[in-house]
Amino acid sequence: MLLVGAIIFAIMAITRPTVFLTPLSMRAILVQVSDVGLLALAMAVVMISRGVNFSIVNLANLSAIICAMIIRALVTDVTTSLQVYLILLMCVGVCIVIGLIGGTVNSFLIANLKVPEILTTLGTMNLFLGISMIITGGRAIFGIPQEVAHIGSGNILGIPIPFIIFIAVGAIVYLIVHKTPYGSQLKLFGANRNATLYSGINNKVVIYKTYILSCVLAAFAGLMILARTNAATVDFGAPLVLNTLLIGVLSGIKPSGGVGNVINIFLAMLVIQLLNTGLTLLRISGFVREMIPALLLVSILSLEYLIQVRNERKLNRIASGKGKAA
Repeated sequence: MLLVGAIIFAIMAITRPTVFLTPLSMRAILVQVSDVGLLALAMAVVMISRGVNFSIVNLANLSAIICAMIIRALVTDVTTSLQVYLILLMCVGVCIVIGLIGGTVNSFLIANLKVPEILTTLGTMNLFLGISMIITGGRAIFGIPQEVAHIGSGNILGIPIPFIIFIAVGAIVYLIVHKTPYGSQLKLFGANRNATLYSGINNKVVIYKTYILSCVLAAFAGLMILARTNAATVDFGAPLVLNTLLIGVLSGIKPSGGVGNVINIFLAMLVIQLLNTGLTLLRISGFVREMIPALLLVSILSLEYLIQVRNERKLNRIASGKGKAA
């Protein structure tokens, strides 16, 4: 993956050095990594459990809309900057509540009613979209205070604030997945759900924790998108679900579950963003840019399947050879 990223970087540095190798271009890459990266983390924790969550983007949009309405209702001409930041901090709490509700709905359908993950999250994806449409009437919400926009576009020591927040959230998710008992249960659950059931692990609790964590991350991503774009819309980032799946697969998370490293999510995110930036600078059609992630995802999954089949046949030949020798 690092080699692929280095190759893309070298190609763009050679073909478009005056545009690609600029502080503005590098900053744009880091900012865009932050938005999609939070959603990729939300998808990754579910993929490790051998599940999927198609509702993350629409939940993020719903979270952005609710936070935008709260900010516009509470911020007036006489509101101080400190008060705006306190309101923004309150919106973080609102995001957590939205994530808890969204995650609980998904978890209840999956764990208690035994509805398959794909059908559940496709249903809640449209549920969250419908709620957003009812709240806004399909119209975008603008007019976010400068203090909020600064979170999405400002810098600390030359590093974009959204990227710093993404790294901080990524570190928290890394600790949860790799350094806690829940993280171990998550990987075991993804690898073999029947085994965890008979080993004393409560599968329902793992499902609830996983989808709630995923939805809280998605809801927080919505707040960051609001800060960066200075607007909240019902249809922002429709292709991002496919991108988050691709990032998960590129990072080494197997669709069969049980395997995954949060650090690799960051590396895969950089590779994808370098590719997107490169295609944009090369003036590749937007339709082609949207098609490439789908082609990459199908190609990678097909290659993994072929490798798995080859390995299984090799093991079978070895086993049959030992049987004949005996």
